[in-house]
Amino acid sequence: MSVIFKREFKSYFQNVTGFVFIAVLILFSGAFITLYNFKSLYSSISYTIDALMICCAPLIPMLTMNVIAKDRRSGACQLLYSLPLRSSSIVLGKYFAMLAIFAIPTAFLAIMPLIFNFMGDVNYLVSYSSILCFFLFGAALIAICMFMSSLSDNIILCAVFNYITVIFFIALYMAMPLISSLPAGETVSKILSVFSIFGKFEPFVYGIFDIRAIIYYLSVGALFVFLSVRSFERRRLA
Repeated sequence: MSVIFKREFKSYFQNVTGFVFIAVLILFSGAFITLYNFKSLYSSISYTIDALMICCAPLIPMLTMNVIAKDRRSGACQLLYSLPLRSSSIVLGKYFAMLAIFAIPTAFLAIMPLIFNFMGDVNYLVSYSSILCFFLFGAALIAICMFMSSLSDNIILCAVFNYITVIFFIALYMAMPLISSLPAGETVSKILSVFSIFGKFEPFVYGIFDIRAIIYYLSVGALFVFLSVRSFERRRLA
């Protein structure tokens, strides 16, 4: 798995993908930190992360849409299939490489509460649990988009699948208040909240540590990594 991880991680910096992803996410982070923390003088980073999640989501397909299709297109998949590696090791190597890329801008966020301490009292438990929740949100969305990318050999279709997925989650999040206001909307919104990957972060905005959000993101990430392994294994045996 470490061989796959190193190969995949380096590949993101052999073109502009890794650099652009990291730079844009840090740029958005800096913009929201300036708006919420430096101008509005909030000492909590939760508001920044809440806004950042919407901007982060459309960037995730940059990492995922080509992660499996590129090997199939180049013929490298045949080499991977011949290696004495389990399908789970190959998929996890790719997945952890994407997580490592995502961890770089997350690390930038991690130093912010220490700086905000000079502006006022900082609740470190809420701040760092919010950052952890943001990372797990990214991990879950990466896993979902990786699975969507495993469904086709065509990179254009992979990109389409990825962006449809992201747009669905954003649209659902935006529509939840409207759905709740409709007759029987409470029941419908409770059902749809299972699919609301953004809504799980809301308690952290109000300074509440919600372990259910952590469990949700871990569960979704594990489920879609498993599905990606099964999809990869099915094509390997075909």
